[in-house]
Amino acid sequence: MNKRRKLDRIRQIEKDLSIHPLRDGAVAAFILFAIACLSTILLYRKASETYTHQLHKNLYDLTRSVATLIDGDLSKTFVAKDQESGPEYQAAVHKLRRIISAVPHIRYIYTVILIKDAVHFILDSSPPGDWDGWLILAGRGFG
Repeated sequence: MNKRRKLDRIRQIEKDLSIHPLRDGAVAAFILFAIACLSTILLYRKASETYTHQLHKNLYDLTRSVATLIDGDLSKTFVAKDQESGPEYQAAVHKLRRIISAVPHIRYIYTVILIKDAVHFILDSSPPGDWDGWLILAGRGFG
């Protein structure tokens, strides 16, 4: 009898552990879906981080390249708005405008200085009177 009870117990365990295709398929599908979502999120975050890093690096490199074309000592001499029409100012700005025409995704190049916690624009690559709403900053010009 003891042997029969053991055999019945084994059969009961086998019955309890039987395969349920709908339940097992749903669990497997959920696990696969969760893994796919998680991997997609991680991939998106890494791609976004890489893209942002590369964008900042390219912008930094471009800024350093443009900075080599600007004479900082000459820029310090531009202290009045009426100097914008002068030949020195126009020659300095012409370099910036050439860069803008060579690199289509650059819209403006400006140089600024900080005087008593106020930002002052010095070299302005946009044509005189140009305003299309892209730059919304206070303090445009020399003062």
